[in-house]
Amino acid sequence: MHCDPRALATVYFPVSMVFCVGCASLDTERDGVRSIADRHLDCAGDAVAVHVDNEDLSVRHWIASCNYQSVRITCSQDRCNNEVEWVPLLCDSPPEFFRAPDAGNTAAASSNTVANSPALTK
Repeated sequence: MHCDPRALATVYFPVSMVFCVGCASLDTERDGVRSIADRHLDCAGDAVAVHVDNEDLSVRHWIASCNYQSVRITCSQDRCNNEVEWVPLLCDSPPEFFRAPDAGNTAAASSNTVANSPALTK
């Protein structure tokens, strides 16, 4: 069986156009996230690293960071929220966090074990 190239083009061209529009939309959204981050982070615009943290069908969460500062920015339907959520960094943790018997690994021990640890009760 021989496929007509024109028939294939009519099927694949619209699919490829949707894919390309999705990429352009993502780049536009990334630029918007970088613009919002520039207003909140204390660094030059070209020093801001931006990546998608997670996404679902309607919302995309971005993380923008530089100079040990990070913010989370939420976008939906190609519009980004100007309000940011500051992301706590490991270096911002209190020293007691690292003295816990599980060395700060909250998945390794229950909260009851950490609360009753000798390092925190002294």
